[in-house]
Amino acid sequence: MARHGMDSIDKRGSARLPIRTAVRYEINGEMTAGRGFDLSENGIGFTGSRLSPVGATLKIEFQMNSSHAEWFRVKGVVRRSAQDRMGVEFLNIGPAVKTQILKAIYHELAIQRRQA
Repeated sequence: MARHGMDSIDKRGSARLPIRTAVRYEINGEMTAGRGFDLSENGIGFTGSRLSPVGATLKIEFQMNSSHAEWFRVKGVVRRSAQDRMGVEFLNIGPAVKTQILKAIYHELAIQRRQA
């Protein structure tokens, strides 16, 4: 049996939620605004006018567009950086923050399902 599309399999360890969310990130001590386009318990993908190279560590803040509208503040390492997009893996987030992010993701999924 042929194995089609194996090269395109996403090797990240957790499911990612396509989402539009406000993002702020710090580069060289200066905060820059961006827009999140996907989120998981382990990382976030976002666009922005300033990029950091792969391997750089960033302070990131992002807000879920839910009724909670809370800001998450995390550190992350850049895993992908191209054009105006970065993919960042969260660093050293504790289980409480990871649980809060997961709850926000599930809440957003529930909203998206109701709107579909």
